[in-house]
Amino acid sequence: MIDSNHRGAGISLSNALRTSIENVYVAHFSTIGINVHPSSSETYISNSFLGQHPTAGRDPHEGNFTGTAINLSGTNNALTNVVLFSSAVGVDVSGHGNTLSGVHCYNKATRFGGTGIYLRKSGLGQNRIINSYLDYTGIVAEDPLQLHVSNSFFRGDAFVALKSVKGVVSGVNIVDNTFSGSNKGTGIVQLQQSNGPFNKIDQVVVDREQR
Repeated sequence: MIDSNHRGAGISLSNALRTSIENVYVAHFSTIGINVHPSSSETYISNSFLGQHPTAGRDPHEGNFTGTAINLSGTNNALTNVVLFSSAVGVDVSGHGNTLSGVHCYNKATRFGGTGIYLRKSGLGQNRIINSYLDYTGIVAEDPLQLHVSNSFFRGDAFVALKSVKGVVSGVNIVDNTFSGSNKGTGIVQLQQSNGPFNKIDQVVVDREQR
């Protein structure tokens, strides 16, 4: 158990290789719960719980959640069976070659400005999100390159958003997911093009989604 007492982060990995973080509970962080720096690689985070505020959902102060539960700036990392129950962003990914499996995000909901998994535009991309649970908070992917999202459950109008930065989307598979919402017409896969339209589109598959 790591209690950051709202004064900083929890665990920070710099220049680390082949590190395993298992069975930890990080709470009350004000910045980042677990921070994997760009200089680190092959970090495995599993069977853990991270939340800025202890809550079981429907927190009246949810709109005030800040910080990021897990930041993956390094490469070739894996999250497995991790619960992220409060913070503005569940997982912030700017490295490549990462795998997220069995991740349950019910951090700040989308309607309050939160994001479950945010994939930032970076180098090679090549990230995979499988068998995960996005609970009222979704996925945002900037200029996605070789991104795979499959066999995941999106609840409460959670969706996947492809966000244009330089207008590139290539090698994207969004398949075999289940979406559950309010039936008010919320798109399950959306395009965010406030920075301009996508002008380079190649090998994009969105198929076999259930809603």
